Amino acid sequence: MTRYFVYLISDTKLTQLLVLLAVAIFVVIVVSMILSNHENVNVKKKFELAENTTRIICIDAKNNKVRYFNKSDIEHQVVCSVEEFLNNFPTEEKVRFEKWIDELLSTKKNVSDYLEVDVIFEREKKSYYSFLQLQKLDKRKKIIHLESYVMKYLDVKNKTDKKKLSNITVTNIEQMLTIEKMKNKNKGSFLFVAFRNTKIQDEDDDKVSSLFFVCAKNIIAPYLTSNCTIADYSQSSFTIYYPGISSRKNLLRLMHSISKTISKYLKINSYNEDYNYSITGTLINEDNCTYKQLVRNTKSISVTAMDHNDHIMIYDDNSVSSVEITSSYENEFNTLISKRDFKILYQPVINIKTGAILAYNSTIKCNNTIFSNIQELKEYAYKVGKIKDLFTMFNKKILSRYLNENISNVKLIYNVSVLEREHVAKSFSHIAGIDSEDIILTFSELEISEWLSEEEEIISSINNLKEHGYKVALKIDKKELLLTNELMKVFDYFILDSELIKDCRRSGRSILIIHTLIDTLKSYDKNIIAYGLDTNNSMYLICKMGIKYVSSNLISQADEMILPIEKKKLSKVMTLVNGKK
Repeated sequence: MTRYFVYLISDTKLTQLLVLLAVAIFVVIVVSMILSNHENVNVKKKFELAENTTRIICIDAKNNKVRYFNKSDIEHQVVCSVEEFLNNFPTEEKVRFEKWIDELLSTKKNVSDYLEVDVIFEREKKSYYSFLQLQKLDKRKKIIHLESYVMKYLDVKNKTDKKKLSNITVTNIEQMLTIEKMKNKNKGSFLFVAFRNTKIQDEDDDKVSSLFFVCAKNIIAPYLTSNCTIADYSQSSFTIYYPGISSRKNLLRLMHSISKTISKYLKINSYNEDYNYSITGTLINEDNCTYKQLVRNTKSISVTAMDHNDHIMIYDDNSVSSVEITSSYENEFNTLISKRDFKILYQPVINIKTGAILAYNSTIKCNNTIFSNIQELKEYAYKVGKIKDLFTMFNKKILSRYLNENISNVKLIYNVSVLEREHVAKSFSHIAGIDSEDIILTFSELEISEWLSEEEEIISSINNLKEHGYKVALKIDKKELLLTNELMKVFDYFILDSELIKDCRRSGRSILIIHTLIDTLKSYDKNIIAYGLDTNNSMYLICKMGIKYVSSNLISQADEMILPIEKKKLSKVMTLVNGKK
């Protein structure tokens, strides 16, 4: 018995030892994984920075010294020998680089002022295409100043990539347009992207540096779909044909996204004062379906766009000249402002479990205007410096009707643009009777996604509004979420747009996608509102997924008046959803 007890103690200690050993091994593995992941994150961040910034390189061949740093991070400079610097290149590329440097320092004439070469990025096994541009050369002192840029989407080996940036010619676009015409489609969109070196006074000299032009195409690459085509038009401009974009709204959305990417690149590299750009586009139809016609139209307004510092402009086929296009928007805008030619619609948002009204959603409608929607109107107002005036005018009409109703414990859902965020608190404070806690400010997910380069500033602005007492909602526009977790957490409400769920059916893939989206939104522990549940089927399905706040024509239609809810309609819908009589 004693021996058994001793064995038992020994076995127990052995078991404890093994458990401790296993725990220790597990901790070591976890710590290693964390450190490795942290290291990978750092490498990724460094690459993303390198991808978006120009690198300055100074080679002092006489003293065997190289100094380099990123233009966006001048404080962190690296100094090394020429041999150490050459280790950044694969073996075969090292030879090409050395030869180029030797030729630059020699008496040889007509040496290229740029070099396309692969470069190894730190610990990544993969090498990336880098474009090196000569900036300054002192042969006597043997000092060479270069600028380089890491290209994520280009491959130096064949001068092309999966996005087809370099090997497409104008002829290719002409052929594609001809094919589409033969099919009687004549659909799609056409973009003319142009750059101007503001330091050059000669208007006929439209050249920009080779480095800058290649970089421009590189940063645009993510916006090139598999079926679109890009081709150089000149040494400072290129054209893009999008056969799949046939609506003005989608074209504008694309142009704004590209514009923000270019602006980010210019800002990071301090090029704002050196370069200007324009993105001009047009929808393709049977009257302008040739390459020459499309270029003539879009190029004609390119100069006007730059001169007015208006980076985005769409050619209007009904206008004769670029001046008329510009003035037509201006006249339309002034007419809308002076006549206040718009109306406000209100629709209740109901707690489908209790029947109580959470809020009234306010929507602005403009009819018979060249502006395709309110967001486009706001964007134009922002460009001409009148966004504050427009916002103030809307406020007076929207809020006055809400205040006149004197509704207690019912909020107002107010749709605002990112462009208006700085004017909200000040503008609302001038209107007597407004309690900030009664206002739910709603931002569009799609619009915010175009401002992700300024994410920290956007988060700060939204938090500032919340500090003033406002609730903030995010209108979900796509079936796949576009924003980061940090941004999603800022909002108090999520709103499912009516367009998002209008095709919701009892069976099929669409309902599964919506269900997955709602489950993801629930994980943030926020209230979710669904718009446009205008069929019994969609109302039942969405509510069964856990949505309790709804807006529906089945209960009450949108109206210029804030109308009370018909109890019979509400009771019928509540019975459908909750099974109550």
